[in-house]
Amino acid sequence: MNTNNFKVLLCCYTVGITGCNKMENPSYMDGSGDGIRISSEISNKADKVRNRIIDDQERRIANYKVITENAKEHANKMNKRARDYQNTELGEGYRCIAEAAERAARAAEKNEKSYEEFVKRRKNQMNKT
Repeated sequence: MNTNNFKVLLCCYTVGITGCNKMENPSYMDGSGDGIRISSEISNKADKVRNRIIDDQERRIANYKVITENAKEHANKMNKRARDYQNTELGEGYRCIAEAAERAARAAEKNEKSYEEFVKRRKNQMNKT
């Protein structure tokens, strides 16, 4: 179970307990408006959890972007060094490192885009509920 699922389950559990405790309170049924206040509190708690999840996802996207940019920068540096030491064993080594760095950059970019799509789908699902 990942962290986001745990947070949602914890919120549901907390909301359930809060609702059950309030239901036992006789003032809940006396028409004094406690029910509206309670449902407002529950809604606010759910909104806070939803916002925390979204903030966490946005931080992860930012981290993916940093990883992608660093991998691309490293690949560019290695390509430059490979050109500087062209036709030498050192240049060949830098070329191999540059190829690996380019593959890493492509993989990081793919992960970043994949996670962004996942977050978009998740936000749409959360907005529907």
